[in-house]
Order: sequence, then structure tokens, then C-alpha cells
Amino acid sequence: MFHNFQPSVVGLSEIPGKGHWFDGVVDDDRLQRFIQRHLQTSQKPQLPKRFSLMTMNPASTGSRGGLRILSLEVVFQLSRIRVERDYPERGTWKISTENVRRFRYQAIHGIAQRPDRFLIDASSHAIAVPSAVYEEDKEHIDFCVSLIDEKLPDTRSVIWSVCSDSDLWETERSTERGPDTSGPSARVLSSRKVLVVFPEGDVKLRDFAVFYSNSLYIRGISAQVTTDSSVSVGQLQSSDDANVVLLGGPSVNRMARKYYMDGLSADVTFSPNGFCISSLKCFQRPGTGIAFLSAGPRRTLLFYVAGTDDAGLDAALTYLPYGPASEVPEWIVVSKTSGFGFKGLGGVLGLGYWDYKWKLEVRRSYPAEFLFDVKKSGVTCTSRRRTNPLHSLPVLTIALIIVGVVLGIAFSLRRKLRFGHHYKHLPNALVQVGQNTGSGVDRSQGN
Repeated sequence: MFHNFQPSVVGLSEIPGKGHWFDGVVDDDRLQRFIQRHLQTSQKPQLPKRFSLMTMNPASTGSRGGLRILSLEVVFQLSRIRVERDYPERGTWKISTENVRRFRYQAIHGIAQRPDRFLIDASSHAIAVPSAVYEEDKEHIDFCVSLIDEKLPDTRSVIWSVCSDSDLWETERSTERGPDTSGPSARVLSSRKVLVVFPEGDVKLRDFAVFYSNSLYIRGISAQVTTDSSVSVGQLQSSDDANVVLLGGPSVNRMARKYYMDGLSADVTFSPNGFCISSLKCFQRPGTGIAFLSAGPRRTLLFYVAGTDDAGLDAALTYLPYGPASEVPEWIVVSKTSGFGFKGLGGVLGLGYWDYKWKLEVRRSYPAEFLFDVKKSGVTCTSRRRTNPLHSLPVLTIALIIVGVVLGIAFSLRRKLRFGHHYKHLPNALVQVGQNTGSGVDRSQGN
């Protein structure tokens, strides 16, 4: 700033009686007027001829040159947009995308280089930018991709167009995820207020909810503890768009049951004897628990913690997020019998992410070993007989003995073949040595 000899962009404001840091240090009226004046009038740095933006999570990145990635084709996999300005003519931006489903252009005040049209992914058809984008504040244009042949992901053709649901996809009526509803699980703690809901009358979960809330408070996260009957869903929806942590599944937590019946449970279905993921992988063994992120009303997030029994619920509570460094992606299944207590993430039964429609993303999930299958006609979990590895112990012992005997014979034959020739000529060699030294064979043998 001083290098450009622009002293007007530097100001000094000192408030008497205040310390180094205080409430209002960055949002008092004088500072806000200074910031707004220069954001609206100052000339931004010129955009380069070519630039790019990339992300693995739209929730953690902003825009570049007015462009922002909103939705990925494969979640939590690197996505990229490459831009070449004024190609092949002035005002045309050539855009190449990788792993992008939806992106947005919103004009930025102070940037002179603005596009009139976009050429996306080598398309011969240019998409014009509406004039309203530059005339009205906060006006934007969203671009969506259409897949021609999803069976050939490596060679498929793509067509880009202006999104027809540009005004709807970020509302509560939309099922597609965006930056506000991107994972991982720790994103449930990103709202201004977090509600921790436990079943009324459950003393154990009440105590845990208080402990969890206090743990979040220490980390600077505001969390409010409430029972599943003390507040209605309508009040939750209007409570500063708070994210909700649900302790206990739909069978014990009335608030979880309400959200579940409204279809807000990602790709998880619950049954009286267990739960299923994607209606294809089911769990019903005692001591099995699940913790997962789900869409909530009004673009909020929910985090369910449930189990097949109390032991399974206790196991799942271990993987509640306590901050941004949480190890849980977007869903995790654990069991008291899987050794997760001492194996860490190596002892989980499965974990992974949901796709952009809140369905199981197989390409970004790790189903280690699902213990139960489900009939395709419904969601009732059915068990599958598994072989006990201890039953095959006698066969394994016999096989090891046979392998040992074979190896012993092989080493004996190898030794005999290697040294047998030298043993055969040993007497003649001793006689020769005796003659050369003037000693007899008997003396040499005696020595």
C-alpha cells in the first residue's frame, strides 16, 4: 500500500481504555465503513491470463475470479477448474473442469476482467452471462453438468447448461448437497449453535450430553443440551438454523424419530433389530453402533448416534466429533467385539462418505466386512451363517505338519547332493596328503 503511495487506504483508530483484544474490535462502525468503502471502490488486482481453483470440499474454499465450485461428482476427491481468459476472443472464458458437478459465477466489484460468455469443457456452444449478474448485488449464475453415459465414467460425454433449479437447490426442498451441507462429520459443529438432544428420562445419556456440551464449550463451541420432548421440531428449525446432535436412534429418541420419518437420515434405514446402510448392508449383532451425518431442515446438519443395544450406542458415542480434527468421515459403524477400543480406526466395521444426493458413495467408503445382508425387496435384516475360524484349526495343524516334513526332506536331499561328491573322494585325498608329507595313511587318519 505504501509502495503504491496510497495513504488513503491506511487508517488508524484507537479506542481508549481497551486492551489488545475486545468485543467489537473488528466490527465497530468506523472500521466497517472503512472496509466497505475500499471493498466497493478499490481496484482489485488484475486477474492473470490463466488461473485455476481447486478443492476437495466446497465448504472449505471460496471463489477465485468470481468462480466457485459448489458440488463435486465424487465427494472428497480433488476437483479443479482451469480458466483461460479471452479465448478464443475477448470476453470469452474457456473453462476446463475435473470432478465438478456444479459451479457458480458471481461478479466481484473492482475486477475489470469480466466474462461475457463461457466455453466449458471444449464445448462449441458458448453460454452467455446474463446482464443481471453485473447489475444487481448478489446476483449469480449457476452451471450444472448433465451426464450422457454414466456407464462409461472414463469416456462419457458431458453437457453443461445454466441450472434450472438455481433458486431452489439451496432450499429445504432440495436433496442435493452444497457447501453448507458438505462434510465431514465435524461440520455439524460449524453452526453458531449446536443442539444436543437426548431421550427424556435417560439419565445415562443426559449425563453424557452434559459432558459432551462442556467438552465443546472448552473448545469454543456453543452447545445447548435439551430433551427430545422439551422442544418441538418447529422451534429447532427456527433456532438460528442450529445443527443438531441426536443421542439415541429413532427407537428411543423422539426427535430422531421425527427427523427419520421426514426422510432426513441420509442413506441409513432403521429396523427393530438393527440398521442398514443403503438398504444393502445391514447390521443387527449385539454391541454394534453407528454414527453418521445427515441433512437437516433448512440446509442444516444432523448427526445421529445409535446402536443395536446400549453397548452398541456406547461404542458409537466414542466417535462423536469434538472439533475439526475429528477422525470420522461422514458415517462409521463400530462394534464392541471388533476391537475398536484398542485398534482405533483399524477395528471399525465400515466407514466412508455420502455422495452429492446423500446416498452411499461406494468409491469413497470402506466396508471392511459387513456381517449381514438384506433382501432387495425390503429393509428387514437377515443374518448370514459365517464359518468359525476355530473349526478349521485341526486341518490347519495337519497342513503345517505336512509342510514341515516336506521342507525337512528337501533340505536333507539338498545337503546330500551338495557334499556327497567330496565325501566319496576323501580317502584318496588323505593318501595323497600322506605321501607328500612322508606319513602313512594310518598316521594321517590318527591325526
